[in-house]
Amino acid sequence: MAGVKLGVPTLIHEGNAVAGRTNLWLSKRVTRIATTFEEVVHEFPANKTVVTGMPLRKGIVLPETLLPAEARLAFEGLSPEKFTVLVTGGSQGAQRLNSIVLEALPTLLSADIQVLHITGQKNFEGVTADAQAQGVLGSTGYVPLPFCDEHTMPLAWRAASVVVCRGGVSTSAEAWANGVPSLIVPLPTSYADHQTANARIVEKHGAGLLRPEATLTAAQLVQDLSRFHTDTAYYQQVHEGVHALSRPDAADRVALEVLRLLGR
Repeated sequence: MAGVKLGVPTLIHEGNAVAGRTNLWLSKRVTRIATTFEEVVHEFPANKTVVTGMPLRKGIVLPETLLPAEARLAFEGLSPEKFTVLVTGGSQGAQRLNSIVLEALPTLLSADIQVLHITGQKNFEGVTADAQAQGVLGSTGYVPLPFCDEHTMPLAWRAASVVVCRGGVSTSAEAWANGVPSLIVPLPTSYADHQTANARIVEKHGAGLLRPEATLTAAQLVQDLSRFHTDTAYYQQVHEGVHALSRPDAADRVALEVLRLLGR
């Protein structure tokens, strides 16, 4: 807003499939609007809106020379060749997601599916206590972590065959850039239910599945993940959908728009 008042060229970015209130208000005043999704463009002035994708933090995608089997070796308890499910509820974790995964865990392990579970710092003790009670804590194939930092998260993405996650656009964009299909359980309390809107686009493009928290059961989770694991043709189809959504050069696209505003 200060930039607008000073007459400086301004660019904002809308990450989600539902426009935020601040961005809608600013859109009438700024010079350019960048978006992650084509589906949200209609909410903004068409003559100054461009689809760029979601800019990603540096280093979140590792070089292709590092194979998934090698990345799995970075996490003690994972086997290098097994189908690997990454579970993440975002930086704060997701209690309900953790509970469903724990309930499904014995069946997943018996189906030769291993789980790298990022619980969230505040949920870690509770999750490990429940895993201990189930007799799976310390067993090969289940690795709970409170969080992953900037060095270990790229390894987690490379290790993953599929991710179970919330519907935040940053997590989704990191999944697409890393070529990882998603099973998305949107946060029900997100503004304007934007996480569900994000997940619907992912599902529409065939890049993953939308599973509402209110109806998701451990049995459904096992069924979905087992299909990813055993149906090779289906997994390949979803994998192609992921690549269609991915815009790993999104930050460059935004930078290019900035240069265009400057007449360069």
